Amino acid sequence: MAQIILELKPSEKALEKEILSDDVISRQSITIRDGKVLGLAEDKEYILIEGSEEAIERVKGIAPNNILSGKWAAEAYEKLKSEEEDAASGMGFIFQ
Repeated sequence: MAQIILELKPSEKALEKEILSDDVISRQSITIRDGKVLGLAEDKEYILIEGSEEAIERVKGIAPNNILSGKWAAEAYEKLKSEEEDAASGMGFIFQ
């Protein structure tokens, strides 16, 4: 499964809407989190998209300047997944 992480400023809501309204992209696994919650940039939003190569290529075409790479992408991915797991385990605790 391919993946990509985007970093968006509050002023880029139109770009986020364009990405999320794309028919191919919207069918993928998408996680959106505020940077402040993740302990990253407080004034940014992070979007993790996991899915097909076609969807990832479409994201690259829409938002080429917002793609995280290297150590920044690895750090953001780790925090996004950790937060997602924490949320899932919290829900499990509620239903015990």
